[in-house]
Amino acid sequence: QILSAAVKYVRIRSLGMPAAVVIGSAQAACLGMKDIRSPLLVMVAAAFINLLGDVVLVRNAHPWLGGAAGAAWATVLSQ
Repeated sequence: QILSAAVKYVRIRSLGMPAAVVIGSAQAACLGMKDIRSPLLVMVAAAFINLLGDVVLVRNAHPWLGGAAGAAWATVLSQ
């Protein structure tokens, strides 16, 4: 049961990898232009969205939307 939840988590999180690449590149570009405020604001907003998603989705009883899968979806959506 734990292994299947972990596999679901990794599969769902892999959907967010292209967004993570874009975010990382944009953050590096901003930092290269000495703009430290914009990446900070974006990361704070993403963390807040992730927190809200975790609160809502982890408690869900649906097999693809709750538990570890819910945490993965919250992270993908926040990216």
